[in-house]
Amino acid sequence: MPKYLVVYCHPWDKSFNHAILTQVIHNLETHHSDYKVIDLYAENFNPIYDEEEMRLFHSGQTHDPLVTEYLSDLKSANKLIFITPVWWNDVPGMLKGFIDKRS
Repeated sequence: MPKYLVVYCHPWDKSFNHAILTQVIHNLETHHSDYKVIDLYAENFNPIYDEEEMRLFHSGQTHDPLVTEYLSDLKSANKLIFITPVWWNDVPGMLKGFIDKRS
């Protein structure tokens, strides 16, 4: 059975994106799917590189435990769902930082 990783990126629990998240979770549970949700705002993910993290990045390392956890989650999932708004023709900076830091 596929393992789904849902990456949710919105700061407001009354948003349309949150309603989508709720429905996606409902559908996954209805189909007895294995899933995990990464809620970037609720988990206080820091999308900004500091000097030490930039130094470590060049050797494929990080000092951020969330980045380490997220990389493990991404490696174990075989289905990826992003739930995010599009602001000013792009994804939020929070999601951009998530994408950059997992590269």
